[in-house]
Amino acid sequence: MKAALIYDPKIPFDGKRPGADDLERLGASFRLLDLEHFAEYGPESFDVIVNLHGRYIPRSMWTFLERQLASGAGYVHVGGGTPLSVPVEREGGFDPVNEQTAYHEKLNICHALRIPKERYDSLAGNPDLPLLEGFEELFEPADTVGLIVRFTHHDDIPEENGSSGPMDANLYPLLRGYSGDGRHVASPIVMIENTKGEFAGGRWIFINMETSSRFWSGGAALLEKAAIYAAEGVQEVIVRPNYASYFPGERPELIVHLQSFRKELPNARMKLELTREGEPVWAGELEIPLGPEPLYRNVSLPIEVSAGLYAIAARIEGGDIVRTLRSGFWGYDCELLASGPELSAGRDYFLLDGKPAPIVGMTYMQSDVHRKFLYLPNAYLWDRDIAEMAGAGINMIRTGVWTGVRTIAFNDGVVSEEFLRMMDGMFLTAARHRVAIVFNFFAFSPDAWEGRNPYLDPRSLMAQKRFVSSVVSRHANSRGVSWDLINEPSLSTIRTQWRPAPNGDPHERREWSRWLREKHGGDIASLQSAWNCTPAELPDFADAALPTAEDMDAGVTYSGLRKPMKTMDYILFTQEVMNRWIREMTKTIRAAGSPQPVTVGQDEALRGKRPSPFFFAQEVDYTTNHSWWLNDDLYWDGVFSKERDKPCLIQETGIMYVQTADGKARRNMEELRNMLERKYALAFAANNAGAVQWIWNINVYMTSMNEVNIGAVLPDGSHKPEADVSYDFGRFMREAGPWFEERREEEIAVIYPYSNNFSVRDYAGPATKTAARILGYRLHLPFRAYGEYHLEKLHGSKLLILPCAASLSERAWERLMRQTAEEGSTLLLTGVFSRDEYYRTVGSRAAALGLRTEIRATRREETLDLNGTALPVSFGGDQYEWVDKESVAGQDADKVRVVPCGKGKIVWSPLPAELNRNDDTVAALYRYAAEEAGVRAPLELEEGDGCGVLLKKLPFKRANLYIVVSECGYDQTVVLSDRENGSRYRLALPADRIAMFLAEDDGRVLCSYRDRTPERLQRIAD
Repeated sequence: MKAALIYDPKIPFDGKRPGADDLERLGASFRLLDLEHFAEYGPESFDVIVNLHGRYIPRSMWTFLERQLASGAGYVHVGGGTPLSVPVEREGGFDPVNEQTAYHEKLNICHALRIPKERYDSLAGNPDLPLLEGFEELFEPADTVGLIVRFTHHDDIPEENGSSGPMDANLYPLLRGYSGDGRHVASPIVMIENTKGEFAGGRWIFINMETSSRFWSGGAALLEKAAIYAAEGVQEVIVRPNYASYFPGERPELIVHLQSFRKELPNARMKLELTREGEPVWAGELEIPLGPEPLYRNVSLPIEVSAGLYAIAARIEGGDIVRTLRSGFWGYDCELLASGPELSAGRDYFLLDGKPAPIVGMTYMQSDVHRKFLYLPNAYLWDRDIAEMAGAGINMIRTGVWTGVRTIAFNDGVVSEEFLRMMDGMFLTAARHRVAIVFNFFAFSPDAWEGRNPYLDPRSLMAQKRFVSSVVSRHANSRGVSWDLINEPSLSTIRTQWRPAPNGDPHERREWSRWLREKHGGDIASLQSAWNCTPAELPDFADAALPTAEDMDAGVTYSGLRKPMKTMDYILFTQEVMNRWIREMTKTIRAAGSPQPVTVGQDEALRGKRPSPFFFAQEVDYTTNHSWWLNDDLYWDGVFSKERDKPCLIQETGIMYVQTADGKARRNMEELRNMLERKYALAFAANNAGAVQWIWNINVYMTSMNEVNIGAVLPDGSHKPEADVSYDFGRFMREAGPWFEERREEEIAVIYPYSNNFSVRDYAGPATKTAARILGYRLHLPFRAYGEYHLEKLHGSKLLILPCAASLSERAWERLMRQTAEEGSTLLLTGVFSRDEYYRTVGSRAAALGLRTEIRATRREETLDLNGTALPVSFGGDQYEWVDKESVAGQDADKVRVVPCGKGKIVWSPLPAELNRNDDTVAALYRYAAEEAGVRAPLELEEGDGCGVLLKKLPFKRANLYIVVSECGYDQTVVLSDRENGSRYRLALPADRIAMFLAEDDGRVLCSYRDRTPERLQRIAD
């Protein structure tokens, strides 16, 4: 073995340096590479390199090190901090240069997350990879890091958005750190094995801790052992069953893949042990000669499968370390599938076996191969991981197909048996741990199977139905199942994602003409007027062209002739196309005998004008939202996805990766944890049924820098602080869940003006975001939401708010007038209300209110008269170019007016207050409207800084849930008063965190989030 040691007393060093005796022993095994003699050794090749300087890397040595590793050499890295992140220059007196990412990124290490020593209490080696056996005592809890890695640089299916890539490396924990409650929360020592790519064959060991006197009591011997093992290079041995599940009476078969990239092991052996539900079933042994050529072995197991979970342990002998590989498969168990928790949807929450179940969920693929679990299933890992999740209180997992549908259903939607048996095994594992499972069929766009349009072409629809039916038929009687038809869909385009754009195929053009004819009652003159067309331009519905990119342009100025009103109609059309597709797929599911809930998983659709929950709510059993990017509008995002009579699940949430300008991670692990905690809390505050984190294990096999950072569990298997959120919410909701019955609805309803949202002049998004923040954070007034085109269930609200509609359908206007007049509601209108959905002025609206109005452009600075008080209203930036107001004709002053309307009244602000920059003005207007409607906030913040704090009370039949969310950068103590029952509470509210507790109507606290002590949550006596 040719081994090199990088060490120089002049190079910076964190921790305890090796002593003379240590260097003498290391010198017997390694050639010392110091800076003075480095040039002499540079051209040589080594089997392994040991680097004692941790995060420090001499610039002059980098090219040598990179070249050695690219040749497949082993590497042993010792030191705390992010590996190879601080270059040093000999000419600069070896002073560290600014921290950089360039060096470790070359080794596929994106960055490292700091893990303080306080996070874990004990250490233990990995029994399946016992390199540290006999050396564990050299280590004690100390600051370490968790590596964020990306082990692929290509997409398997480049044309698909969610594609994985080649699995070029694997990462294993060698030393695990455990918290006091037994959770794996750190891996101070890890190993990377490169099986493909630039560093193929290289085995790298990272001791990511500062050395200490304790380490050097035996560290030299450990480094020698680690170097020998790293120099051996990678032996890739994979043991897996050919199916994830077998039917009773079948004989299982194992597939063994063998290859050694550097050192040949001709006499290696594998000892196999098979157990069923922990009891031995069979044992065997086979020779596995390991060499440079890939070999495969098929091992037929001499047993007949019966129902239950089988585990495979394969001990690999013949190298320097005896390693154990683990896999598993299921014996099909129809009774287990039928005994899982029955999942159903109530009005606001899910029910499991008929009992309220606030969802604390997790997306799950497979911890070693991620999205490729479809082809490389491992039931042993599923059982281990889902058991851990269930123990945390996670009661729902979401899984399914995010990429490569054609690889499992190539011909006309006909599904492979391997895939169906994978699904059997996953469903059995979920049932075993009584966890509900949501299965996703398609991602972003359903596969077209050679059709012209994935939503409209009969060829495509029939293939999709075959795919869905083959899956559902297998589990029509399985309990605890929900079907998610498609993840984050965009409509009517094969070529684009995340935005509406016509596909232009014959099916779409035909359906577009039909839809327009139906909408306009066959009256072509109606469409001509709506689109601003002459009869020659639009003689018939068949001549109605799809909108062009210029028609859909939302810019302020344009070139050429354009018909922007097509845009609003087209996006409405896509909502109908989506609903028709959902109906077709649901019909197939029901025909297959499945009564299980059906949904569509959508992400922040209001922002992108894509299929929206208020539209597809009528076709599904519950709506969803994926709260990703809009971190300043999480409350808004949740409320405006919740349909009145069906649950809404925040079906994906997590933290997108954000970098600083110089390429470093912007947030640390604690900040990520805090943001995720707020996302969960705001999901429940927005009346959602719960939240599902994306994802359990970070996926290191995607090219996206974003994806390789997102997840609760690091690549080494240790829990990030984000995982704490699942444990904390899981414990709390398990205790509080039975009380989630008959939630009392809010007295305020905010209407989302879709006609305006779907136009090229979108006020609706920013206006309703302001409304949500003012109501929730400033005034603590709870509200629910309705869509403009879905007002059939609009009743029972004292206060209706229509913020900055700018354009509104006549049908919606009439419904709001009827609600106000007949039920005695108060309707707050802000800004322009006299335009229909095609921006045509409808003078009868103002006339019905006894007003004569005119629409004008706003000025940069305006004033709103509210009961004699002049409130400042400012429209800056782009708003100066496109925001209008509606004022009383002939009057310059804009005054808030109260106009009688039957049993109710209308409060009208001529200025679109929500679009202005002064939140105080919006708060004053909303407070005034609430007083006019007789609505009072149920909670009051008696003490504490209310800025950036959301207060929400969820009143249930037998108890009340209180949620306090802080977006402040400082700790505070707040006093919370319930105006409805007189209870008062004093609680500590840390910066960026939440407080949450459940109490009976008499004020007695039943349970609290994170088990708050009396010092942190105290009921104040009368």
